[in-house]
Amino acid sequence: IVILNWNGWQDTLECLESIQKSNKSKYTCLVVDNNSEIESINEIRSWIENNDGYYKKEITESPLEEISIAKKKSSNSFLLYLNDENSGFARGNNLAIRWLLDAGYEIIFLLNNDTIVYPDTLEKLTEYSERQECDVLTSNIVYHQDNSLIWNSGGKFTITGTRKYYYQNKKLQNHRQGLKKIEFATGCALMVKSSVFNEIGLLTEKFFFGEEDFEFCKRLKKNNKGLYCAMDAVLEHKVGSSKKKLVGSELVQSAAIHLVNRFVSMKQYYTKPVWHMWQLSTIGYIFLKYALLKKTSLKVNVKFSKTVYKYSLRLDSVQLDTIKEIKELLR
Repeated sequence: IVILNWNGWQDTLECLESIQKSNKSKYTCLVVDNNSEIESINEIRSWIENNDGYYKKEITESPLEEISIAKKKSSNSFLLYLNDENSGFARGNNLAIRWLLDAGYEIIFLLNNDTIVYPDTLEKLTEYSERQECDVLTSNIVYHQDNSLIWNSGGKFTITGTRKYYYQNKKLQNHRQGLKKIEFATGCALMVKSSVFNEIGLLTEKFFFGEEDFEFCKRLKKNNKGLYCAMDAVLEHKVGSSKKKLVGSELVQSAAIHLVNRFVSMKQYYTKPVWHMWQLSTIGYIFLKYALLKKTSLKVNVKFSKTVYKYSLRLDSVQLDTIKEIKELLR
């Protein structure tokens, strides 16, 4: 289990506590801290140190060696790795994935720190993952604020370059059992067979935050990999929690960063003329939507549209400096 932390120790500890209550009998939980403030690191370090009955280790000089030792232990393990920089979501996860692949782990579960697993979540997902057709799995994901409502059960790609969630805002009590074939799963909960990473590669590092799950699922589909939602497995997600810490809660800032990510990502899937038409029509649609429904001013809308157009046109990657620039421009 790989959990990324960046100044979010409260969420991370709640996630770790839920894992600790899991029925699953054997797991290694690796927390990768993305250069957080010392308070966040100390809180996680203290939690791990004070939980008895587990193999516990703060990874230092030999991450592969120390992860390999954890794999051989009969007990569950909680490991903490302190990254010396904020590498972003994909690169931070990829650090851990490479070590786990080299150590011989067969299943890797990427889990957001702002999620809460139920006691049987890991157990059900790992049981399904043993099936031949299940290369990648996700669960029913419910809102933390109201865990009777489904946020998504995976989704599908649309012809407009977006994704449509299955069962969004439907009652959990009405959900189905068994497996549902899907095209898209959010990166907050992805259980992946190691063979998949070995065959099609890790998460794209073209994006500091966001879009890596969309791009990964596009590759899964291209390579005919089986992506499923386990409908009887459930976890909670504090939707938007991680994103707000990085991009803030301002609508135009958040939307601009999301659109630039998506436009840059889709350059590899559309021909250049089609991409340009799609880019312009999408920007025009968002312009009208915000003007009519969100009541944003003409000045704000024009600035938003120009920013999204300019950055998405010239970029092939969206890193932290770009996110900061966009936030500053749209303050």
